[in-house]
Amino acid sequence: MSAKNHMEAVYQLLVHDAAVVALVGTNIFPNSVPQKNGYPAIVYSQLSEDRIESKDGPIMNGHRFTLEIYANLDDVSGGYPKAQSIAKACKDLLIWYTGTVDGTMYQIRFKDQMDAPIEESPEAYKITQDYSLRVL
Repeated sequence: MSAKNHMEAVYQLLVHDAAVVALVGTNIFPNSVPQKNGYPAIVYSQLSEDRIESKDGPIMNGHRFTLEIYANLDDVSGGYPKAQSIAKACKDLLIWYTGTVDGTMYQIRFKDQMDAPIEESPEAYKITQDYSLRVL
């Protein structure tokens, strides 16, 4: 796996996980889903960089990111159960992840999950997961 930045490392973990890929294929995107791709899909976004002030200046103390999981409302196999299955696969992969991506050691911890309102355009179920990431 090759990672250029911390969010790229999250992407690499997701696209190389068989359970995640079986559910969403290659529909894993930064910040938003391109309209032509549709659902199911996963969107990953960095929320913040946490810093600690020290006598030598600020020190990076980690990152917060989210995964937004989408599934079609009209999916014949069940849209909401599909969204739940994708959320479970992501959580199983990342909940206690500690490992190396492209020579950088990461620790990822699951923080929270919530069902979001149904997206209106296009209509889809949405589940948001919140994670913290530290570079070790």
